[in-house]
Amino acid sequence: MDSNRNGDGMGDVSPIPGVNSHPQIHPTPYLTPNFSVSDWGFDTVSIGFFPKELDALEALSNPTSGLGQTCGREGEKIVTDLDGDPVQVTVKASGNWTMSLGFATILGYPSFGSICVEGRASAILARSSEDLTLVRPDRIADVEGAALRLVWSALGRTAFSVCKPTRFRRWDLTVDLRNEGVASEGRRTLEALAAVRLPYWCGSTVHKANRRDDLVAGASWPADGRKQFRAYDKGVELSKPKHRQKDADGEVAVHPEACAAGSWLRLERQMRPTNGENRLTAEELTASDLRGAWLGRWATSLKAPSLSVCSTSAALLRLSEQLSEPNSNRSKIKRLVAETAAAAECLAPELYGSHQDLAHVLREQGIVLAAHLPAWQSVELQPLLQQAADVWQSTDQGQEKTLASELCASDPESG
Repeated sequence: MDSNRNGDGMGDVSPIPGVNSHPQIHPTPYLTPNFSVSDWGFDTVSIGFFPKELDALEALSNPTSGLGQTCGREGEKIVTDLDGDPVQVTVKASGNWTMSLGFATILGYPSFGSICVEGRASAILARSSEDLTLVRPDRIADVEGAALRLVWSALGRTAFSVCKPTRFRRWDLTVDLRNEGVASEGRRTLEALAAVRLPYWCGSTVHKANRRDDLVAGASWPADGRKQFRAYDKGVELSKPKHRQKDADGEVAVHPEACAAGSWLRLERQMRPTNGENRLTAEELTASDLRGAWLGRWATSLKAPSLSVCSTSAALLRLSEQLSEPNSNRSKIKRLVAETAAAAECLAPELYGSHQDLAHVLREQGIVLAAHLPAWQSVELQPLLQQAADVWQSTDQGQEKTLASELCASDPESG
């Protein structure tokens, strides 16, 4: 029989150009998101003060005594701030009170002799809620000064000193990424981030609305949220009703910086020490290892071969490719192939439960399984995380080990 002919008597047929000869398999090239860093720095901060002077402490117990005021709803008073603008004060039965300025919130705790300012660092500096920029570490002392002026205003417009060092009770280390590719790749990137579950993390969550355009991924350790990493679509968040603003004609309109889903992602590490000894002064904060603090457990992912979030089919393909690599542990990879294929039959959107051990071993190979990705889809996250982490390098070069770096090192989540 002619070796150039097949069993039915026909000659060998060349594939038709442009036609997949295996229609059941549609490999998709690995997706490496194309983002650039548009801004980075501190976002939300919370700063605590302990007034020393008697007049300031008396004003702390009665925040409306030295300010012009009118009555609002029950439990509320409207007072004028340092600029003569009206602000709302709510006093609780415990004596604690809240003063809402729009761009920041002042919280008084008379029984503890403390007062706290919370808000976006840039908004506190600009005294405007419309400022959405991030504040570089070298300006964090300016934020502290601006917050102190707000406290002076709230406590009768009288300057005072503090009996304890001013400390930051919360600081959010934030990196904004703008999508240089198509919007769908940005949405897929956020889905991939939500699929990663690192050791000692609580379960990641994805909130879906408007046909999956509104995606928020987050994970924290421990459960009280003392340290939390969040990835969310900032452009979509600004399109929500709570962020609407009045235009030049006085009409309520969508925020001018709102943009299409997948165009603007925000990666954010929230630090909220519950132990007062781990709260930092401005000097300690700027001198600390902010890169390590931002990365946390993600640091282990930068040491791995990659961080590819894969569908089951893509994971099997990646594992098969590793079999041909020199010095590969062929028996281990073959077992992973078999177990991954078996797990595919009951794979949840995130790999939990009885598949925990499998997830750990796959992560050592740089693979994270995600059932919700399309068949053969793989999203490589390592370059994205590396790019975002590198903006913080200048803050820890040449620095000695500080309280903040020790705080990170003492927690399993920090990696």
